Amino acid sequence: MSPQQNRDLVFDQNFLDDLKFWVETNRKTAIRLLSIVEGLFFLKTKSCICYYVRFSP
Repeated sequence: MSPQQNRDLVFDQNFLDDLKFWVETNRKTAIRLLSIVEGLFFLKTKSCICYYVRFSP
């Protein structure tokens, strides 16, 4: 994949709600979730199927 190829990230609303919760309650967990998202975004594959796993307290 060329570095100039555009990619779209689509987030489930439940993920965004959970991320907001973790930002407000446990910054370390929120940072870890964002690291996972970043890793998926920069995978060098043409497609990626991502599953949402709820990180509930």
